[in-house]
Amino acid sequence: MSREEVRKGVRVIFRGPEGVAPLYDGEQHKLMGTVGVIVYGISEDIWCYPDDPASDLVWVAFEGDRFPRRQVSAAWLESVV
Repeated sequence: MSREEVRKGVRVIFRGPEGVAPLYDGEQHKLMGTVGVIVYGISEDIWCYPDDPASDLVWVAFEGDRFPRRQVSAAWLESVV
């Protein structure tokens, strides 16, 4: 997802990083393919590194997850229509 697509309430699916990422095993990642909703954080501040869109982090509530929300990279998400 790009910064322009990130909005509170948008339904997303976790796709993981494109290409090779160190220590990332997509087949074993428990969130792979999981649908969720962007909820942001308490501060509503989702940008950790304004000059690096790949580092944009958003808070997502994933369906069936044991945590109420997780902070993940927006680049690892895809919008669900």
